Amino acid sequence: MYKNILFDMGNVIMDFSPDYILSNYTSDVKLINRLKDKIFFNPVWGKSDAGEATEDDVYAEVVKTLEEEYHDIIRRVVYGWYEHKTENEEIYSLMVRLKEKGYRLFLCSNAAESFYKYESGIKAFGLLDAKIVSADIKRVKPNADFFSYVLETYSLNPSECFFIDDLIANVKGAYDCGIDGYWYNGNAKLLSEFMERVGIL
Repeated sequence: MYKNILFDMGNVIMDFSPDYILSNYTSDVKLINRLKDKIFFNPVWGKSDAGEATEDDVYAEVVKTLEEEYHDIIRRVVYGWYEHKTENEEIYSLMVRLKEKGYRLFLCSNAAESFYKYESGIKAFGLLDAKIVSADIKRVKPNADFFSYVLETYSLNPSECFFIDDLIANVKGAYDCGIDGYWYNGNAKLLSEFMERVGIL
């Protein structure tokens, strides 16, 4: 039934934990939470995923919200946070199995232009037939225009696509466009068992 498996990136193919990332820059938990609020929860962060803001824009906006003594750590986080992302080896192994079964694999990610600074270091990306990055197409999940772009650009039948994301809103957005999906909870073993039970694997 399915021919195409669509993967989210953050907390699926790769782990994305702002708290963990920030712990590489400071051991002060209160500062970690403050930086998380000012950087990752800042509206400009979402704008970077939408292709409406650059790293320079993010830095310029965030430094307005914190004292000068924190500007250096803000700079290091904004321009280097992705150095502390880690690949999910279990998902990589699952992707290898899916590829061997003949499925086409697609990345469908809300990600900023900085994606291209770390993509070459992620071996799972070498298995992909295409990478759809929100900053490139100026459309973000869970909006229907994101999924419409994917379906139209790659001539995909939604009934032949299966989408995996850790955010229920994104899974629902895909479903509303006719794409079945799986709400990933971080347990790759459960995902594999599900795929075996429903005949994907």
